Amino acid sequence: EQLHGTIGSDSWEGHRRSRDRAPHAFVLPFYDTNIGHWMKQHGSMNPLQSYEMQSILQPGDTVIDVGANLGCYTLPFAERVGAAGKVIAVEPFRWLRQIVASNVAINGLSNVWLPPVGLGAARASFE
Repeated sequence: EQLHGTIGSDSWEGHRRSRDRAPHAFVLPFYDTNIGHWMKQHGSMNPLQSYEMQSILQPGDTVIDVGANLGCYTLPFAERVGAAGKVIAVEPFRWLRQIVASNVAINGLSNVWLPPVGLGAARASFE
């Protein structure tokens, strides 16, 4: 059973009340009192937005998480699309990408790809 199995079948309030804690394990920077704090407390930096985005995803979908940051949307997206789906999480900052990769690994998700790229209007590279 998916941790987010109630998506689409219950109200947001019912979904929120049914969760005693954040539904995922996270590696978070100790000093992050903003996004990391919300992820630790609620499982997302914006639980309602996460819930709404997941409600339009179906098993087998491919979703792109642009600016994956710490992975607060990447993990529930990966669970929602399942093993037949794919999440491409784009995070250009190496240390944040490493945190996302850690969060994917400790939650046992194998359908997430983390290419070492950034997205922009022009083709460019940097070292």
